[in-house]
Amino acid sequence: MRADRVLYWTKLIRAQAASGLSIKAFCAEQKLSLHQFYKWNQCLRKEARSQLPASGFIELVPSANQPASPIRIRITDQIWIEVSEGFHPPTLLSVIQTVCRAENLPCLP
Repeated sequence: MRADRVLYWTKLIRAQAASGLSIKAFCAEQKLSLHQFYKWNQCLRKEARSQLPASGFIELVPSANQPASPIRIRITDQIWIEVSEGFHPPTLLSVIQTVCRAENLPCLP
């Protein structure tokens, strides 16, 4: 994929998500091909999924000189999960799995 096209479509897909419009309405307003929008959305999601660590886990190492702060987990550019110290791990796992299923993202088993 050419970098300029990737950047162009990434910006459009983010703009649609931020607009509050349906994909169909956004494409009509921007005079975009609905077919191309879906094609690029699928390609960019697939590329993003391929960038995830193979195990699905990454090591989090707190900084020794920083005060305790919430953990912020980025699922996608628009979806974040923030947990504070003392969270319930099974509940966090359930939330992550639910979000991944809703967004059709690869997730933990």
